[in-house]
Amino acid sequence: SDAFDALDSHRLSGVAVVDEEGRLVGNTSARDIKLAALDEGRTAMDGDILSYLASVRQATARKNERHPSCHVHEGSTVAHVVNLLAKTGYHRVFVVDEGVRPVGVISVADIL
Repeated sequence: SDAFDALDSHRLSGVAVVDEEGRLVGNTSARDIKLAALDEGRTAMDGDILSYLASVRQATARKNERHPSCHVHEGSTVAHVVNLLAKTGYHRVFVVDEGVRPVGVISVADIL
């Protein structure tokens, strides 16, 4: 629920999900808030975000749905980021440091 609060209070379309060491392990988006609303409280929200997302996403899974995150390193070129977004169809790519900790995010809107 902290991730959903961050999305709402900062008017974000997505946020990185990190592990205990701060390494990127996934992401959550505004679409996940919709899934949580459709879930109508059937899935407990007191566990970790990845387990919760897996549960609600599986309950409403559609063919060809993707949920993993993708990332680039700080030294990546704009061309690499554009190609990655085009190939994956993702709306955002996280920028990570050498420890795979998020330091930024680039969205399709940033490039357009």
